[in-house]
Amino acid sequence: MALVAYEQLLGEIKRVLIKYGVNEEKASLIATIYAENSLVGVYSHGANIFVNTCKRILEGTVNANAEPEKIGGLGGFERWEGNKGLGPYNSYTCAMRAAELAKEFGIGCVSLRNNNHWGRAGKYSSLIADQGMIGICATNGTSCMATWGGTTSRIGNNPLTIAVPREGGNVAVDMAFSQFSFGQLNNHKVAGKSLPVLGGYDESGEMTTDPAQVMETRKLLPVGYWKGAALATLIDLVVSCASTGNTTKQLDEFGADINISQIYIAINFAAIGGREEAMQIVEDTIAYVKDTEIAPGFESVRFPGQSLIDTKEKNLKDGIPLNDAVWENLLSL
Repeated sequence: MALVAYEQLLGEIKRVLIKYGVNEEKASLIATIYAENSLVGVYSHGANIFVNTCKRILEGTVNANAEPEKIGGLGGFERWEGNKGLGPYNSYTCAMRAAELAKEFGIGCVSLRNNNHWGRAGKYSSLIADQGMIGICATNGTSCMATWGGTTSRIGNNPLTIAVPREGGNVAVDMAFSQFSFGQLNNHKVAGKSLPVLGGYDESGEMTTDPAQVMETRKLLPVGYWKGAALATLIDLVVSCASTGNTTKQLDEFGADINISQIYIAINFAAIGGREEAMQIVEDTIAYVKDTEIAPGFESVRFPGQSLIDTKEKNLKDGIPLNDAVWENLLSL
């Protein structure tokens, strides 16, 4: 395992992007997003997935120099076209646009079609929260879960992320509607570890904690069983209807998470007053949630998003732990 300084990782990703023809300003923005994903501990969606993005650029499924464009709008709602560009860049643009709309209308909503993988979903709701607003973002993806009661994968894990602003670190959740994302499955597989709870189905149709078997069958277990399957289906409909973009059905026909559909929502709750009261509500809620006896096997109780804050602090001090093969691959690009 390599320990890599944040600035070094940032510089290597930027170097590769410039080699692929991305201008320096754009490369700096995208490299920052990927490097920060690894910095806060979401390694599967940082340097790891950047290597895959480079493959997509060479294959031609990602247009490194494409620019997103507005194709329609009414009041605080706009629809954008991603033009098959770099996912993090398009997503950053649309998240910040949603925040701009919220400053004018109180609520801003931007839907996006034909984007590519955005990396860590929580980055974009947090960008909105950093503007002092509530951020809500979602995406669809290729199918990896069966309809509840069925045996064929028809539903994507379709992550949903919500962030509420807070001094000292946002309160945030970033979750796929599968019990484990493919990134987490791969992390456990590479580490040679079983999943802590049932995560999907093996070839015989039995639930298993073996990450390799779940990745092989692509039959992940929904969170909350039928509830997670239903919510994932609704996320697919929300993002595709709002953007008039591709559904999971079309993505399955592509065979990859390309030309996906997404949505970015900003709620400017302070636009009509009450910011101080809202911030106190956040602090009171966090204090209430953490005021509990610690269960056996746990060291502490954390609020949603606290692990990102703690991991960032640790990795800035000690270096970002990266799989040797991933780091060597990145250096060779």
